[in-house]
Parts: sequence; C-alpha cells; structure tokens
Amino acid sequence: MPKKPERPIEPLLWMLFSGGGMASAMLMPALLFLFGLAIPLGWIAAPSYEHLRAIFLNPITRLVLFGVCMLSLFHWAHRFKYTLYDGLQVKHRIGRATACLQLTNVLFPEGLVQQFYAKFELPSGEYVARGTCTVSSNSVPQPFIILAGCTMKIVSGPSDSQGGLFTSASIFNPLRRPGFSTGSTWTLHEYFTGPRRPQHDDDEDD
Repeated sequence: MPKKPERPIEPLLWMLFSGGGMASAMLMPALLFLFGLAIPLGWIAAPSYEHLRAIFLNPITRLVLFGVCMLSLFHWAHRFKYTLYDGLQVKHRIGRATACLQLTNVLFPEGLVQQFYAKFELPSGEYVARGTCTVSSNSVPQPFIILAGCTMKIVSGPSDSQGGLFTSASIFNPLRRPGFSTGSTWTLHEYFTGPRRPQHDDDEDD
C-alpha cells in the first residue's frame, strides 16, 4: 500500500504569521493610544477599576488577549529570526559537508579547473555530488587568496529527489594570511516529488 504523503505545516505557520501581523497592526496601536496617551492625558475619562476588573475576568476577554499576544509574539519571533540571519548575517548551520578535491597545480592559476567530490548531510537527507571547481582569481585582494566557484551534479540523494545541482562561491587561504578565512557558500538547486519543507542557503566551512 503506498505511503500517504505527509501534509506540510507551512500553510499553518504562514497563517499564524499573517494573523500576528494583522493583530499587531490593527489592535496594538489602538490599545497603546488609549492606555498610553488618551487616558493618561485626560482626553477621555478613565474607566473605573471595577469596570476593568470585570472585563478582564471575563473568559472571552482573556481568550482574545491571549490570542493577540500569542500571534503578535509569533510574528515578532519570525521577524527577529530572519533579521539575525539575513540582516545581521548571524552564521547558522543546517548541515555538514565533506569534500575531496583533485589538486593538480598548487599555484592555483586563474582558469584552473579541478575535479571535486562532496557529500552533504542536510535535514532533507544525504546527497552526493560530483563536478568541477574553477579558480576565478588568485590575487584579490592579496596574492594567494583564491576565489573559486563550483558546479556539481547530484549523483545520489533522498528517495524523493529527481536530481539537480550544487553551486558554490568559495574562498581559499592556503598561506593562512591574517584577516582571511577559508569557506564556501553553497546553494542547492533540486527537483523532487511530493511536498517537502523548503531549505535555505547556508554557509559551510571547509
């Protein structure tokens, strides 16, 4: 009997995110205006303690306030996460890469093409890819700072993978010059069957 595909939870998460944005945009400004400006400055009469207590002891009021606070915090958490990742470029890992390079010229002349093999362990599964890396520059911003790009075909992957490729932009510092590191930014371009949680680009150090 064929296995029933799992339903992704992305629509639910986006619904919570959108609900949080709507709650924050429509309700929070009104509450801040009333309790932060209008009532303290005497523009409108302040409600009595007994009146407010009766309102907040009502189960429906508590449920509404809980929903507004929960959705607003969910919206904030999503914004804060991607502010750290995309805005502040806080490094985060989603997997591990193991690679092997066939090096034929230790001088790394520009235009040098080398065979490259890599295994990637990602949340969606394990991938094996083969291809080539090309040296784009060996003198920017200093001599023997190697800038290269790789393109590799996926030769094996998860059961639902139909194939694709990995691409990278890499820097190699063989002389360990201060102020420069060795690392790569990898991007996965993949075709697959069925629903799957989308993956994000990430940095993997050699």
